[in-house]
Amino acid sequence: VEPTLVTLSAKYKSIEEIFTCGLNGKFLSVDSIISVQKRTQAMTLADYFNEYPLVFRTTTDDRICEGDISSGNVDLSLFDSDKISIIDWEKSNTNINIEFYKDSDFPKDKERKNSIQDTVKEILLSDEKYNYIIFDHGSGETADFITSIVRDKEILVSFYHVKKMGGQKYNSDIGDIYEVTSQSIKSLIWIKSAGTLIAKIKERGYANHGVFLKGRFSDFAADLRDSNRMLRCEIVIVQPAISKSSLLPEKYQEVLSSASMHFINHGKVKEFIVWGSK
Repeated sequence: VEPTLVTLSAKYKSIEEIFTCGLNGKFLSVDSIISVQKRTQAMTLADYFNEYPLVFRTTTDDRICEGDISSGNVDLSLFDSDKISIIDWEKSNTNINIEFYKDSDFPKDKERKNSIQDTVKEILLSDEKYNYIIFDHGSGETADFITSIVRDKEILVSFYHVKKMGGQKYNSDIGDIYEVTSQSIKSLIWIKSAGTLIAKIKERGYANHGVFLKGRFSDFAADLRDSNRMLRCEIVIVQPAISKSSLLPEKYQEVLSSASMHFINHGKVKEFIVWGSK
């Protein structure tokens, strides 16, 4: 460890790759030996860490993620189960092992269950309280879905990060929550200011992402630029593997509590919520 640089290694069997991470939180590797298969796309391990950033923890439980430092608490409390909202995935005919479908997954004339994204989309569109709903799935996404509620003195923007259930049982596989919490932490870079968020959504629109399911970009940008309204945000992770009625293992508690504190310490994040199962 140097004052401005952290060097770390990743090993798989006899293969070792050396990485550096600077003050900007970006990982670099000279050799790019190890790759990660993400769906149908292979990516270097450095690119994977840049998309799903590691969270470094100090002995005083301070957390460092990309350029953000959050004060820690060595006596971190248990994650509040009241922050878990129960979604009736069975009633909504959802396959909780499918995050989204590709066009080639099923013949168009074959009946299929909803993917998790399908169900989230239906839930959001059925709620009249949202002024704007954006779908932004894809590489480099801000979040899978973004909603906004415009109030007199505040504009509340919520980011929904969706992942499928990979474990065989509820609350059993730490991988089910690690990836989605890491991705949600990364989205904090887009809420540093209203201008930053506007620019990102505009960029996604140019790339044929960031589709407005409700509302228009021009109105959304105007509402964000309104100096009479304060920008406040919610982070929502959608992971059916998290069960409210089942005991959360200690590792689950640690990851969720740590993420929650990271968000609250950010300043603009009003709430951290989980959409899980009963």
